[in-house]
Amino acid sequence: MRILFFLLCCGFLFGQEPIDVVFTWVDDSDPKWAEKKEEYLRRECPESTEGTQPFRFRNRGELKYALRSVNDFAPFINHIFIVTDEQRPAWLKEHPKVTIVPHKDIFLEKKDLPTFNSSAIEANLHRIEGLAEKYIFCNDDFFFGKKVCEDDFFTEDGQIRFFETKAEIPRDLVGWQKRQSIMKRAWNTTQELRRVYGDDKEHFFLHHVPYVMRKSLVQDVEQQFPEVFKKVSAAKFRSEDTGRVTCCLVPYAGFYTGRAKPSQCDCHYFSFRSSVFQDVRHMNKLFKERPKFFCVQDEAIRIDEEAEEKLLNFFETYFPNPAPWEVQ
Repeated sequence: MRILFFLLCCGFLFGQEPIDVVFTWVDDSDPKWAEKKEEYLRRECPESTEGTQPFRFRNRGELKYALRSVNDFAPFINHIFIVTDEQRPAWLKEHPKVTIVPHKDIFLEKKDLPTFNSSAIEANLHRIEGLAEKYIFCNDDFFFGKKVCEDDFFTEDGQIRFFETKAEIPRDLVGWQKRQSIMKRAWNTTQELRRVYGDDKEHFFLHHVPYVMRKSLVQDVEQQFPEVFKKVSAAKFRSEDTGRVTCCLVPYAGFYTGRAKPSQCDCHYFSFRSSVFQDVRHMNKLFKERPKFFCVQDEAIRIDEEAEEKLLNFFETYFPNPAPWEVQ
């Protein structure tokens, strides 16, 4: 009986292991931030335009609704961290469940700041003070579309889940692929993985949905691939000479070492392009199907007021309940 009681207690405690969520966010309407970005664009003159387009930094207010989705559909989340460049959403009040984390608190090399490279920021998230061993990383345009549970992110034995698409990262870069910065960064990463673990595994791009992490796994991967982390962190804008830490290196290194598992994903990706007909079609599909995860990624070249209004109405309809950390 004592042994059974002990095992039951262990199982209970394991089930209560906290899981945090980390969001990255930027407010491009902040004049100080915008001036700083333009200054470093002139200084750095990045060769690739992949990480410099205005829509990469545009703030449409998605974060408020992303956090509402956590409150509505992921009540098991222990704490929410928002990683920013000394910014704060106007609608966010002080709340014990939400913490703003400035970039300067997580980057080892202060000379790498300021940064306008989301990949660099992601490569340093595991250094957030007080971050739980288990955490989920989200862009501000990632949403939980219905109730989720721990099993959607971690296996029963504690492995992280990662969600592969059917798009394979090529073994050779030929033709047009050489001109794709995202392809080159993914290829660079798989070359590092093959160098250490061998050449027999196919690697795939991952779905643009929450990325599941274990702090200890990221720390171990950083120790094993220190130059990858350093190079990514030092790039102030996305560079094709760097790698992809969060959405390639960590999950596949975890797979090779028995700490990560490829899994199926109930998700939908929606590229918002301010094409009212197509955008509304995607929104209606989301209302109908209600996937566990979805992403509304901004790729609009221009701002269209009608499309903007429809997007806001979509968010308000899907996530109508204000969260307790919102200014009323």
